[in-house]
Order: sequence, then C-alpha cells, then structure tokens
Amino acid sequence: MRGVVAAALSHPIEKTLAAAIVLSIAVLMTTPYYYLALFVPLAVIFLMFLNRYPSFGYYVIVFIVPFGAYRTLSEVGHIKIHYILAVMLLLYLLFKSFNLRAMPAELRGSIWRYIGVLFALTLVTALYSPYPDTAYFNVVQFLGAMTFIALGMYFIDREAFIRHVPAVVVLSVSLSSFLGVIGYVFNISFFAEKIVEGEFKRSLGGAADPNNTALMIAFALPLLAGMHERAKSNAYKFFLAALYVMNVLAMVFTFSRGGAIITILITIVVFYRRFKRINVQLIFLQIFLVLLLAALVLGALPKTYMQHFGNIANKKADASIERRSSYYTVAMDAFVKHPIMGTGLGTFREIYAESDFARKFSRKGDDVRRFAHNTYLEYLVGLSLIGLLCFIALEVRILLNFNAARKKFLKQGDEEMVSSASAYMFAFIVLAVNLFIFSEVFHKDFLIVTALSHAAYRLSLERPT
Repeated sequence: MRGVVAAALSHPIEKTLAAAIVLSIAVLMTTPYYYLALFVPLAVIFLMFLNRYPSFGYYVIVFIVPFGAYRTLSEVGHIKIHYILAVMLLLYLLFKSFNLRAMPAELRGSIWRYIGVLFALTLVTALYSPYPDTAYFNVVQFLGAMTFIALGMYFIDREAFIRHVPAVVVLSVSLSSFLGVIGYVFNISFFAEKIVEGEFKRSLGGAADPNNTALMIAFALPLLAGMHERAKSNAYKFFLAALYVMNVLAMVFTFSRGGAIITILITIVVFYRRFKRINVQLIFLQIFLVLLLAALVLGALPKTYMQHFGNIANKKADASIERRSSYYTVAMDAFVKHPIMGTGLGTFREIYAESDFARKFSRKGDDVRRFAHNTYLEYLVGLSLIGLLCFIALEVRILLNFNAARKKFLKQGDEEMVSSASAYMFAFIVLAVNLFIFSEVFHKDFLIVTALSHAAYRLSLERPT
C-alpha cells in the first residue's frame, strides 16, 4: 500500500499534466467539437518540441501568414493556429524573463516608444468611440500585434536574419502563389474566387482577399531577389528565378492593378541593381531573361486583364473606381467631424456603412461595411491626425533602423548582412507604398518587418565597428 501511495506522490507535476491531458480529451469528446480532441496529444508533442526549439514556433507563425483563409481552427471563440502558437511562445518568453529577473536584452529598443504611443492613442480613442465594440476589439488586436513584434525581436538572430526569415517568407508566399495559379487555371474554389461563368474570377492563393495576396507577393519579391543575390549555387539561383516568375504570374491572376504596377517597378529596380553588378559579357543574357520573363507573363495574361487594367480611368465601366473614391470622401468627412480624438481604430467600416455611398454601392448579400482600402486613411479616421503622424513616425523609425544598420554592416565589411538589410529595407518600402491601396492596420508583414528593423540595428551594434 505504501508503495502505491509513494508512486502516486512521486513526480506530481508530470502526473498532473497527464491527468489534465486525459481530462481535456474526455471533455472534448462529449462536445460537438469532439474532433478537437485529436489536437490535444498533437499539441503536447508540439509543446515538447517547442521547448527544445522555440524559434521554430515563430517560423511556423510567419509561414502561415499567407494562409489567412485557413488559419482558423474553430469559429467558436475565434480559435486560430497563430493565436495558440503566440500564447505558447509568450509563456516561454515570460518564463525566460522570470528566470533572468529582467526583460531580455533582445526586447529593449527605442521602437517601443512609437508603438507605445500608438497603443495609448488606440486605448484612449476607444474610451470615447461611438463604435466601442469595434474600437475595443482593435485594442485587443493591438496587444496581439505587440506580442508578435516582441516574439520577432527575441527570436531573430543573425542566422534567422540572413537565412531563416527570408526563406520562410518566400517559400510560404510562393506556395500560396502556386495554389493561386492552380486555383485560377483549374477553377478550384479553395484558391480562387468567383469561378462561376460570367463572374470576375481572381486568384486568392491561401488568403481570403486577392488584394492581400497581391500585397504579400509584392513584399516577398525583394526578399526573393536578395536571396538570389546571395545564392552560391547556379541550380539554387535558377530555382529562385523560377519562383520569381511564378509569383509574378500569381500577381497577374489577382487582377490587382496597384499590385501589377508595383511589381513592374520592383522588377525594374531588381534588374537595374543586377546590371550594375554583373560583368559586361552577361548583360545580354540578363536582357534576354528580362524579355523571356515579359513574354511568359504576357502570354499568360487572361483576355480580360488588359480590359480590366484599361478601365482604371473609366468609372462607368468599373464601379470599383468610383467606390474607392467614395472612401476618401467618407474618410475626410469623418475626420472633419472628429478632428481631435478620431472615432477609434478600425471604425471606418462602421462609418462607411452609415453613409449614402454604402447604399449606393451595396449588392445583394454583400456586407455594406467596407474598409478604406488605404491604411493611412484608417489611422486618420480612427486616431485622427496625431495617430496618423505617429504611425508615419513609426515607419520612419523602421526605415532609419534599417539604414543605420546597413551603414554599420558596410563599415564592418559584412556583405551578407548588408545584402539582407538592403532587401528588408526594399521590402518595407514596397509594403509602405502598398498600404496606400490596402487596409490593414495590423498586417502581419508590417509586424514582421518592424521586428526585423529592430533586430537589424541590434545585430549591427553587436559586431565591432
């Protein structure tokens, strides 16, 4: 009897955890969500793996960014894969901080001042917002965004900065692009929208919105070019070049006009930089490759593509042009009515739904609430001019971090870090421009690049000048 008691009392933590796992499975099996019981043992295994390789969890979050349409595990409680992973990693960070009795050095940086001011404005405007539900929801979202930034700051070291992060971003976006191309060509509804005859079909990839797919492709292209620049093997360079072509093709199938223009500009900059570096003998080869890329893309253009592009100045032929101009009108009216405090971050949709334009452009079954299709307008309406200026100041800080780090790496003769920092800075500029035509105040790519800018500056200080 004593032996049984002794065995029961030995290793109490392990036995408590085992009992909790069994109880969780038992409870889930009695609910309509019994299928979630399968995730309990898988989560335990994953937790054990994370304890050994915690940075892997961060890479998984980064990898699933382009798959926004498939990140939700359960609509009840809005349970999403990246939320669960972020909580796990946050607990790991808190445990490390508790052991150190201090905040980890990787998390200390001036960029938190800008983020802190923006969060304070988001919280204060929510207190006085005429749309408190939406405003407070975005306060919670902001906390999640700060968590993701902190995770990036902590887990991004030199190896991650040069190799792991760009590889994960490029591979995940390329996989989404591949699925988008397949979905468009073969009318697969999982990866393309409006595939019914007579509808305006667009590629989605893993995202829920073709414009978001276009933004993520544009963000990945400079990183892809940077990886190609640092590649040693010709076979690897060819593979990366093929990925570039596929991503450009996926961009075409999104039918994003802004994305197409940005992609053309990115490609011009990429090849211009290549021309400056290559030998004279290889210039004609590069020109041939540019012409080949252009021929492949033009050959794959759908018949309706140029027509869609040509309607950019024709409001009668394309109602989306007039609708987008209405966003500016509503945003300016909202700013005039609330010039000091704003109406709370993310509330533009609620304001637009109350406007005459919402009724004018509404279609049966559509949500009359619409985003501003401009992140800067979202900040202007939500946090007023002060909030917008703070957001722009954060963008400037990110750019200055990359530029300062790049200069230090140049002095140190660290070519890999120079190339990586330059690629990230290029990708950030592309993202900042894209935010003029896309609404997302907490876009994951922006959070990733914010952490990267901090990591770049920190890593440049760790090496002797």
